[in-house]
Amino acid sequence: MLWGACVMKILIGLSIVQTLLLAIIGMRVLSMDARMDTVTDTSLDVLSATSQLKNAGPVEIAQTSTASLTGEDVRWIIQEELASFAKQHPVAAGQRMAQNKTTRQKALENGEPLYALKADVQQELDYFIGRGDITQSEMTKLQIKIAKLPPSERGEMLSRLTKSLSAGEIDGQF
Repeated sequence: MLWGACVMKILIGLSIVQTLLLAIIGMRVLSMDARMDTVTDTSLDVLSATSQLKNAGPVEIAQTSTASLTGEDVRWIIQEELASFAKQHPVAAGQRMAQNKTTRQKALENGEPLYALKADVQQELDYFIGRGDITQSEMTKLQIKIAKLPPSERGEMLSRLTKSLSAGEIDGQF
């Protein structure tokens, strides 16, 4: 009989501990639910602020921005600022455009048609990937050749170069 009473006390003790643990877990779930409501409310605030930013002008963006901007928003702001700068400083903007034209003109004058230049850049990039490394002077020369390409092809080549460096196909520094 004594043995049965001890077992019963142990079982009652374990039952009490189990009940307390269930109560603690229930309280944790309720607190997480309350935190989730706060996060959801914050997310809704960010979404509404983002939708307001898309419809806002440049001055309103600077004053009401409480969330991070998307890439599209940043591009839009940069375009607005560049247009404003070009209106305020027509000489500087004109000089920059002239420099870009002269770079392309020099490439053509040196007998380097743009399609041949792109093929040359691709071939050099393939060579460096095959070799596995690139020196700083070689990187500079490659970047100069890439800069002579039209914008779409320049972006393609820079993207390929960056991916090759990131993936470890080429050991070097950008």
